[in-house]
Amino acid sequence: MNSACAWVNLLSVYALSNWPAYGSTSASQAAAYSLSQCLRGEFHGSGVKVLNALFGPLEEDWRQHLPPPKVTPEGLAKAVVGALQQGLEELTVGAVAEDFLTRWKQDPRVLARELTQPEGA
Repeated sequence: MNSACAWVNLLSVYALSNWPAYGSTSASQAAAYSLSQCLRGEFHGSGVKVLNALFGPLEEDWRQHLPPPKVTPEGLAKAVVGALQQGLEELTVGAVAEDFLTRWKQDPRVLARELTQPEGA
């Protein structure tokens, strides 16, 4: 119940649907997301908790060209610690990730098509 051990995956929300601009990153994070779902089953009953934290663009050097809103590293860390304290298994951090996940749940195919269209199309 009060496990001190956890497997935490910090994943871009684009792990759910590949954004060609970040193709290999999205693909590798999709694989990590899949692995964590498998580990959740394997760790069942061991006391090891598994948390997937899906976040939007981070406020860091590699993502400076993306428009706000962005997630600060400190905000992500605080959200992860809070989720672990609450015993959550899934976490969405940031407005971009929340919007993406909502739309993905409605129809993943529509979102995948949107991501593959050139900007302004």
